[in-house]
Amino acid sequence: MNNLAAGTYSLTVTDANGCKSLSIATINSSTKPDAKFTYVPSVSCDGLVVNFKDESTPSNISSWTWNFGDGTTDYIQNPAHVFPYSSGSYPVILVVSLPPCKDTMKYDVPVGDLFIYTTFDENTNVFTPNNDKVNDCFIPSLKGNGADKLKDCVSIEVYDRWGIKMFESNGKDNCWNGNNIQNNKPAVDGVYFYIAKLATKTIKGSITLIRNKP
Repeated sequence: MNNLAAGTYSLTVTDANGCKSLSIATINSSTKPDAKFTYVPSVSCDGLVVNFKDESTPSNISSWTWNFGDGTTDYIQNPAHVFPYSSGSYPVILVVSLPPCKDTMKYDVPVGDLFIYTTFDENTNVFTPNNDKVNDCFIPSLKGNGADKLKDCVSIEVYDRWGIKMFESNGKDNCWNGNNIQNNKPAVDGVYFYIAKLATKTIKGSITLIRNKP
Protein backbone atom coordinates (compact mmCIF):
# COMPACT_ATOMS: atom_id res chain seq x y z
CA MET A 1 0.00 0.00 0.00
CA ASN A 2 1.28 3.44 -0.89
CA ASN A 3 1.85 6.03 1.84
CA LEU A 4 -0.95 8.53 2.25
CA ALA A 5 -0.28 12.22 2.31
CA ALA A 6 -0.93 14.07 5.55
CA GLY A 7 -4.51 15.25 5.94
CA THR A 8 -8.04 14.25 7.00
CA TYR A 9 -9.63 11.15 5.45
CA SER A 10 -13.15 9.69 5.62
CA LEU A 11 -14.04 6.05 5.26
CA THR A 12 -17.56 4.88 4.45
CA VAL A 13 -18.49 1.23 4.95
CA THR A 14 -21.71 -0.23 3.48
CA ASP A 15 -22.97 -3.65 4.61
CA ALA A 16 -25.07 -6.14 2.67
CA ASN A 17 -28.28 -4.49 3.84
CA GLY A 18 -27.27 -1.09 2.55
CA CYS A 19 -26.52 0.35 5.97
CA LYS A 20 -23.64 2.80 6.00
CA SER A 21 -21.12 3.86 8.62
CA LEU A 22 -18.79 6.86 8.33
CA SER A 23 -15.44 7.19 10.08
CA ILE A 24 -13.08 10.20 9.87
CA ALA A 25 -9.36 10.01 10.63
CA THR A 26 -6.64 12.65 10.59
CA ILE A 27 -3.17 11.59 9.45
CA ASN A 28 -0.46 13.97 10.58
CA SER A 29 2.36 12.32 8.71
CA SER A 30 2.49 9.56 6.19
CA THR A 31 6.14 8.60 6.64
CA LYS A 32 7.74 6.91 9.64
CA PRO A 33 11.17 8.43 10.39
CA ASP A 34 14.28 6.30 10.19
CA ALA A 35 16.95 7.38 12.69
CA LYS A 36 20.54 7.18 11.50
CA PHE A 37 23.82 8.96 12.25
CA THR A 38 27.52 8.79 11.47
CA TYR A 39 30.42 10.36 13.36
CA VAL A 40 34.01 11.52 12.95
CA PRO A 41 36.36 11.41 16.01
CA SER A 42 39.34 13.67 16.63
CA VAL A 43 41.80 13.67 19.54
CA SER A 44 42.31 16.72 21.76
CA CYS A 45 43.86 17.57 25.11
CA ASP A 46 40.43 17.54 26.76
CA GLY A 47 39.23 14.23 25.35
CA LEU A 48 37.99 12.63 22.15
CA VAL A 49 36.02 15.20 20.13
CA VAL A 50 33.28 13.47 18.17
CA ASN A 51 31.38 15.31 15.45
CA PHE A 52 28.03 13.67 14.83
CA LYS A 53 26.15 13.90 11.54
CA ASP A 54 22.44 13.17 11.41
CA GLU A 55 21.54 11.11 8.35
CA SER A 56 17.97 10.31 9.32
CA THR A 57 15.23 10.18 6.74
CA PRO A 58 13.05 11.76 5.50
CA SER A 59 14.57 15.24 5.26
CA ASN A 60 11.78 16.95 7.22
CA ILE A 61 12.58 15.48 10.66
CA SER A 62 11.19 17.91 13.24
CA SER A 63 13.35 17.22 16.30
CA TRP A 64 16.46 15.40 17.47
CA THR A 65 17.32 14.18 20.96
CA TRP A 66 20.87 12.98 21.58
CA ASN A 67 21.93 11.06 24.68
CA PHE A 68 25.71 10.67 24.77
CA GLY A 69 25.82 7.96 27.42
CA ASP A 70 27.78 10.08 29.91
CA GLY A 71 24.85 11.90 31.51
CA THR A 72 24.67 14.69 28.92
CA THR A 73 22.21 15.41 26.10
CA ASP A 74 21.80 17.74 23.12
CA TYR A 75 18.95 18.72 20.83
CA ILE A 76 20.56 20.09 17.68
CA GLN A 77 20.76 18.18 14.44
CA ASN A 78 24.53 17.78 14.18
CA PRO A 79 26.22 18.16 17.58
CA ALA A 80 29.86 17.84 18.59
CA HIS A 81 30.68 16.23 21.93
CA VAL A 82 33.86 15.72 23.94
CA PHE A 83 34.18 12.32 25.58
CA PRO A 84 36.75 11.86 28.35
CA TYR A 85 39.37 9.27 27.51
CA SER A 86 38.49 5.90 29.00
CA SER A 87 39.07 2.23 28.48
CA GLY A 88 35.67 1.61 26.93
CA SER A 89 32.90 3.11 24.84
CA TYR A 90 29.80 5.27 25.29
CA PRO A 91 26.27 4.20 24.24
CA VAL A 92 25.05 7.10 22.08
CA ILE A 93 21.32 7.24 21.40
CA LEU A 94 19.58 9.40 18.80
CA VAL A 95 15.79 9.80 18.88
CA VAL A 96 14.24 11.56 15.89
CA SER A 97 10.67 12.74 15.70
CA LEU A 98 8.28 13.26 12.81
CA PRO A 99 4.93 13.54 14.61
CA PRO A 100 3.22 11.40 15.49
CA CYS A 101 6.09 8.94 14.94
CA LYS A 102 9.55 8.53 16.44
CA ASP A 103 12.52 6.30 15.75
CA THR A 104 15.70 5.49 17.71
CA MET A 105 19.24 4.53 16.81
CA LYS A 106 21.79 3.40 19.37
CA TYR A 107 25.50 2.89 18.74
CA ASP A 108 28.41 2.31 21.11
CA VAL A 109 31.06 4.91 20.26
CA PRO A 110 34.53 3.61 21.23
CA VAL A 111 36.79 6.15 22.92
CA GLY A 112 39.68 4.32 24.50
CA ASP A 113 42.59 5.46 26.64
CA LEU A 114 44.62 8.47 25.53
CA PHE A 115 47.69 6.32 25.05
CA ILE A 116 46.19 4.26 22.24
CA TYR A 117 46.51 7.45 20.16
CA THR A 118 50.01 8.51 21.21
CA THR A 119 52.89 7.88 23.57
CA PHE A 120 56.22 9.47 24.37
CA ASP A 121 59.14 8.96 22.01
CA GLU A 122 62.03 8.97 24.46
CA ASN A 123 64.82 8.93 21.86
CA THR A 124 65.27 12.73 21.75
CA ASN A 125 68.45 13.57 23.69
CA VAL A 126 70.11 16.59 22.01
CA PHE A 127 68.90 20.03 20.96
CA THR A 128 70.67 23.08 19.55
CA PRO A 129 69.02 26.42 20.45
CA ASN A 130 71.10 28.64 18.16
CA ASN A 131 68.22 30.32 16.28
CA ASP A 132 68.84 28.50 13.01
CA LYS A 133 65.19 27.28 13.11
CA VAL A 134 66.35 23.67 13.29
CA ASN A 135 65.94 21.83 16.60
CA ASP A 136 65.87 25.19 18.40
CA CYS A 137 63.70 24.15 21.35
CA PHE A 138 63.08 21.02 23.33
CA ILE A 139 59.92 19.13 24.16
CA PRO A 140 59.80 15.33 24.43
CA SER A 141 58.32 14.21 21.13
CA LEU A 142 55.29 11.99 20.72
CA LYS A 143 54.65 9.17 18.32
CA GLY A 144 51.42 7.60 17.11
CA ASN A 145 48.41 8.71 15.08
CA GLY A 146 47.48 11.48 17.50
CA ALA A 147 50.98 12.89 18.02
CA ASP A 148 50.53 16.12 16.07
CA LYS A 149 47.28 17.11 17.77
CA LEU A 150 48.40 16.11 21.27
CA LYS A 151 51.88 17.67 21.33
CA ASP A 152 50.49 20.84 22.95
CA CYS A 153 49.14 18.70 25.82
CA VAL A 154 52.64 17.85 27.08
CA SER A 155 54.04 19.82 30.01
CA ILE A 156 57.68 19.78 31.14
CA GLU A 157 60.02 20.96 33.87
CA VAL A 158 63.74 21.24 33.21
CA TYR A 159 66.50 21.29 35.87
CA ASP A 160 70.25 21.67 35.78
CA ARG A 161 72.58 19.21 37.46
CA TRP A 162 72.31 21.09 40.78
CA GLY A 163 68.51 20.85 40.82
CA ILE A 164 67.85 24.47 39.86
CA LYS A 165 64.74 24.84 37.74
CA MET A 166 65.63 26.16 34.30
CA PHE A 167 62.20 25.98 32.65
CA GLU A 168 58.57 25.17 33.35
CA SER A 169 55.99 25.00 30.58
CA ASN A 170 52.96 27.26 30.77
CA GLY A 171 49.96 26.50 28.61
CA LYS A 172 50.99 26.10 24.99
CA ASP A 173 54.40 27.64 25.71
CA ASN A 174 55.71 24.17 26.46
CA CYS A 175 58.94 24.04 24.46
CA TRP A 176 62.21 24.97 26.17
CA ASN A 177 64.23 27.45 24.11
CA GLY A 178 67.41 26.92 26.12
CA ASN A 179 67.10 30.02 28.29
CA ASN A 180 67.22 30.15 32.07
CA ILE A 181 63.73 30.87 33.43
CA GLN A 182 65.31 32.84 36.30
CA ASN A 183 66.89 35.58 34.14
CA ASN A 184 65.90 34.67 30.56
CA LYS A 185 69.56 34.38 29.61
CA PRO A 186 70.94 31.50 27.52
CA ALA A 187 71.81 28.46 29.59
CA VAL A 188 75.29 27.06 29.19
CA ASP A 189 75.95 23.98 27.10
CA GLY A 190 75.64 20.74 29.01
CA VAL A 191 73.28 18.04 30.24
CA TYR A 192 69.90 18.95 31.78
CA PHE A 193 67.21 16.82 33.32
CA TYR A 194 63.50 16.96 32.60
CA ILE A 195 60.18 15.70 33.86
CA ALA A 196 57.46 15.44 31.20
CA LYS A 197 53.76 14.80 31.79
CA LEU A 198 50.94 13.85 29.46
CA ALA A 199 47.65 13.16 31.22
CA THR A 200 48.40 10.35 33.71
CA LYS A 201 51.79 9.43 32.24
CA THR A 202 55.06 10.92 33.53
CA ILE A 203 58.55 10.31 32.16
CA LYS A 204 61.97 11.49 33.31
CA GLY A 205 65.04 11.89 31.15
CA SER A 206 68.02 13.99 30.20
CA ILE A 207 68.69 16.35 27.32
CA THR A 208 72.03 17.71 26.10
CA LEU A 209 72.08 21.38 25.14
CA ILE A 210 74.62 22.20 22.42
CA ARG A 211 74.29 25.83 21.37
CA ASN A 212 77.06 25.74 18.76
CA LYS A 213 77.01 22.66 16.63
CA PRO A 214 80.46 21.31 15.73
